[in-house]
Amino acid sequence: LTVDGSIATGGAVTVMLTINGCPIWVSLLIAGLAGICAGLCTGLLHTRLGIPPILAGILTQIALYSINLHILGGSNKALSVDKFNLILSSRNIPSAIIAAALFCVVLIAILYWYFGTEQGSAIRATGCNPAMSKAQGINNDNMKLIALCLSNGLVAMSGGLLSQFQGFADVN
Repeated sequence: LTVDGSIATGGAVTVMLTINGCPIWVSLLIAGLAGICAGLCTGLLHTRLGIPPILAGILTQIALYSINLHILGGSNKALSVDKFNLILSSRNIPSAIIAAALFCVVLIAILYWYFGTEQGSAIRATGCNPAMSKAQGINNDNMKLIALCLSNGLVAMSGGLLSQFQGFADVN
């Protein structure tokens, strides 16, 4: 459930950084880092403090609501395509589709490579059969942390892209 907060966090970070003069690509990368931090919080609550995964996600999601309000300085902020050089915009749907498709192709290629590495295989093994991966000497807690960080970082970047396309970020 952390991703419900991470998508809004990614949008909020992207919009606020862009409004304050940061290049859009840097804003997206920092939004991804914010999502990684959210995933890390959920993972630490679950793996280190022993909180059940569903409750850890709910706690982080609720905390991110307040954090998003603080980042935005209110409930929402607008992002004008006239003032900023955005990657995606609802004003030009064909170019937005092409840019989003290119972004997805590059991301899929990177993830395909990553999940073919030893660490990526360990993450997949932990997700499929935690008991067997533990028997093989894989630290399940570390793999859960990495997977949560990776997934929430990607969700936050998608929230940044969504906020660009819509032209605003909202805490909801």
